[in-house]
Amino acid sequence: MWFDCIPQADCEELSFQMGEVLGSALINRKDLKSNILKARTKIKDFVRKLKGGGKKKALSRLNDSDTVKPATEPNLDPTDVGPGSAANTGVQANKAAGDAMRDIIAKREAPALTEVNLWTDAGRLRRADVLKLGDEVVEIESKVGRTGLTSRTRQELARDWWLKRQNKVDDVWWEFSQSDVTDKLGPTRTLQEKLDKLGFRTIIND
Repeated sequence: MWFDCIPQADCEELSFQMGEVLGSALINRKDLKSNILKARTKIKDFVRKLKGGGKKKALSRLNDSDTVKPATEPNLDPTDVGPGSAANTGVQANKAAGDAMRDIIAKREAPALTEVNLWTDAGRLRRADVLKLGDEVVEIESKVGRTGLTSRTRQELARDWWLKRQNKVDDVWWEFSQSDVTDKLGPTRTLQEKLDKLGFRTIIND
């Protein structure tokens, strides 16, 4: 893969800054997939410059591009925080775990973007934890701990289904990892049934 020959440190740095290059492309809601592929070509040009020793200049230009604003919401079920008066500490620990797992997934699936704003019908926003680029564009939702079919997850599922139906993305994956706070893992039965019904891929890191 064209991305593999970049030194690991540069690969990680570039992977998470790629969202900045895509900022202007994502504004066009009518042809998201096409614009992502065009932006990917532009990013490949930056990679070639990194190979040729133009790392500093290329990354500087990336930083000057329009940005995709990062999310502030954790990638986890907010109710899965553990018992007792240490609930706030549990929330913070779970948020840190969610952010860490998001970054691990993005690194594993590189080239990939994190915290990308995708627009659905009527201007509704879907913030993708990870957007995998390549032959196919895949939206990946990362969850830490036990996750149920709540109003929030219903909303996320509805917007994911719209994005896939409209061919804005090629596939949708929901990935679940264990919480170090509660030791819980995975979707509830009702959530798993909904994921299966919508045809989304489920990944459980047990």
